[in-house]
Amino acid sequence: MNKHASGGQEPFPRNHHGWTVPGPPKASIHVLFWPGWWYPNRTDPLGGIFIKKHAEAVSRFCDVSVLYITPDPTLINKKYDLQYSIENNLRSLRFYYKPGSRLPLISKISEFLNYVIAGSRGLRFLKEITGSPDVIHVNVNPPAGLIFLLFTRLRKIPYIFTEHWSGYLPANGSFKGLLRKWLTRCLVKRAGAVTTVSENLKNAMLAHKLEGNYHIVPNVVDTDIFHLPTEKENKPGKKRRILHISGLVPVKNIPGILRVVKRLADKRHDFELNIIGEGELREEFEHLALGMGILNEVVFFHGGKRVEEVAVCMRESDFLLLFSDYENSPCVIVEAMASGLPVLATDVGGIPELVNERIGVLAAPRDEEGLRAALEMMLDKCTGYDKEYLRAEAVKRFSYEAVGQVFFNLYNEQKFCGVQGRFFKRAPGRRRQT
Repeated sequence: MNKHASGGQEPFPRNHHGWTVPGPPKASIHVLFWPGWWYPNRTDPLGGIFIKKHAEAVSRFCDVSVLYITPDPTLINKKYDLQYSIENNLRSLRFYYKPGSRLPLISKISEFLNYVIAGSRGLRFLKEITGSPDVIHVNVNPPAGLIFLLFTRLRKIPYIFTEHWSGYLPANGSFKGLLRKWLTRCLVKRAGAVTTVSENLKNAMLAHKLEGNYHIVPNVVDTDIFHLPTEKENKPGKKRRILHISGLVPVKNIPGILRVVKRLADKRHDFELNIIGEGELREEFEHLALGMGILNEVVFFHGGKRVEEVAVCMRESDFLLLFSDYENSPCVIVEAMASGLPVLATDVGGIPELVNERIGVLAAPRDEEGLRAALEMMLDKCTGYDKEYLRAEAVKRFSYEAVGQVFFNLYNEQKFCGVQGRFFKRAPGRRRQT
């Protein structure tokens, strides 16, 4: 296995106990973040970035390690590859395994075994560095292998479960299969706490009879990167600048946006729409806009951008536009709020929990006439929103400190711990690294 630090880190020296590495500052509680299917990795650098932000929020209050296991089709000459690094105060261990057979049944068995093997090795590696965790923080509809380890090898360690997945929503309908439903029901029932990023997602899970100790903990925004515009950035332009940010997938209903923008552009010429994001449908959407005569005249596709560039685009825009068929709780909305940017979005999922009349306007999904009317109103009135209020709400509800504090309180609740102060007892033989 390849044990090294990525992201410019030097390889770590090895002693007779194993791999000894530097770690984050000491903290009273050691949390093992264990993402299920999503987390930034070398095959998908932006996958599950919202989970990493939660881990970073927790690291303001706790000692956090991350264990992420995922298949990597590029592995050829070896079956497993382990990568360890320190990233933003997180001990991050990514364990890659070579996918097995493509035959459905054999593939599932192979995936389960590979996950259990990789998980066991990853746990041994982390235990050598930090000792056993005080609490495990499981994220996103975890694989069967993770649940197996949680209920066997790790059964004496309490855990909480955070869900972001929209598959439980009726409009999505991806939560299927008797085995998956039974495993998830067991996972939720045994968790010390279950957190969702919206009340809407919680209710969708309850509709599937996933009974548990639920709490709402929202997504995180980096309020240092996403901030109010400077005097230079705040200069009004000749045209209103509408901003859309997404992965350009079908659920975002880009064709609907383009049709409405075309109708509006035939009437007025005081706005432009900037679309940020990459996806396999980008070329199709650009061709559609070209056929309407609005590509690079009214609508501009900019592709993917780094987070710092996205933040600048927000500060230079007049409002954010989303026209999704369904959503959970989009991070882009809280990023817009932190930037003082009002929002026009659809009344779906957890969005109404984020957007009230002081934040922006809601339109019905797939209602293009309703979107046209809402767009006209926003074009005329978007400067009337209080940027300072938008920013203050984001800091109060979605900052690293606000979200991290909520998780920290959950870890320490007596009804969750079972015994007051349970997490402050260090595991036998545990070594803290500095």
